[in-house]
Amino acid sequence: MDDTNSLIEQRKAKLTALRAKGIDPFKNKFSPAETCKQARDNYAEGRETAVAGRITAHREMGKSMFIDVRDQSGRLQIYAQKNALGDELWEIFKHLDLGDFVGVRGKMFTTKTGEISIKLGSGTGVSPVSSRKMRHTGKMPVPLPKCLNRRS
Repeated sequence: MDDTNSLIEQRKAKLTALRAKGIDPFKNKFSPAETCKQARDNYAEGRETAVAGRITAHREMGKSMFIDVRDQSGRLQIYAQKNALGDELWEIFKHLDLGDFVGVRGKMFTTKTGEISIKLGSGTGVSPVSSRKMRHTGKMPVPLPKCLNRRS
């Protein structure tokens, strides 16, 4: 029980930090271009797309980060680099937790391991709330259920 309360407190702290930066974590005006499955099925190197879903995995590797976004159709990996996003958007990206809802826009590519992914790239220099690259559409104050926290 204490672990759950601790996680909820950590998530509330992240929620407060986002609001302190002037970001509405519940802003909900992102329209995905396609589902994760459609993006995978229509894969073309360099093609721009937009997907939305729930974060089910989160891997940080120094100045790079991978997250898995899952919607009703399946899962898609998202790749972000601090150099490409910029400091402000990178700080927002670091506040993401398992279970949060996000919408992302970027270019399709295949990683060295053969994983079809979306790379968030450089572009707008505006704030994350109005950025066309990533939208944080819902902060979950409770942890993601274990049944959803797995890769397919």
